[in-house]
Amino acid sequence: VAEIGAQTEVIHRKPRRAVEFDAFVTCIWHMPRNERLIAESYEKERNGCLQPEKRRETHKILDKRICVLERVVLNTLSYQVTFPTPLTFATYLLVHLHASPSTINLTHYLLELSVLYVHNRLYPSDVVAHAATCLAFAVDLGANTSSYKSLVEAECRLALFCGIEVAAKTNRDVMRTLADLFIVAPAEDHVIHREYSSSRRHAVALRQIDISLQKALKMNVAL
Repeated sequence: VAEIGAQTEVIHRKPRRAVEFDAFVTCIWHMPRNERLIAESYEKERNGCLQPEKRRETHKILDKRICVLERVVLNTLSYQVTFPTPLTFATYLLVHLHASPSTINLTHYLLELSVLYVHNRLYPSDVVAHAATCLAFAVDLGANTSSYKSLVEAECRLALFCGIEVAAKTNRDVMRTLADLFIVAPAEDHVIHREYSSSRRHAVALRQIDISLQKALKMNVAL
């Protein structure tokens, strides 16, 4: 949902939309927890019809339940939304790569962590999806496999499919952010980390990002 707000801002070139979207998110959690109400309110905001009194300025989203809001809205609207989200793009990428269930869960985990960092809203949905998918393949690897080699292989396989170059700077920037969020998540022990630490999610939140991969992402090299 946060990325939908970003797409609205970029496409319509209205900087104020980001602030209004933050206000909308804050307001929505003070309403009764009804999925239809959330979906209808989102549709009103997207069409610019949300009541002015519900557009309160805010500097920080304190309630981390916002991380499940995207799925709530998408499910309620039967995925009939105007602007594709990172989850939408990631689904196509994962199918193309024949991803395993654990890699799928790891990608979803990274996408939910991404929502915690407000600046990720500045990036297009396809970039965030691509970064999360490739990083998931790098982290969810088998024995005797280089994590960075797995990352580059995923980038190469997707290069022709989605037209994103290997080691593209913007995508690597997002990967670094996602890697940082992944590393600090255990200490924060938020609901997202606990959910993806469970067996039903293949305990993907308990994986490790090795030092060599972290260094390679900081250097932003292709090989």
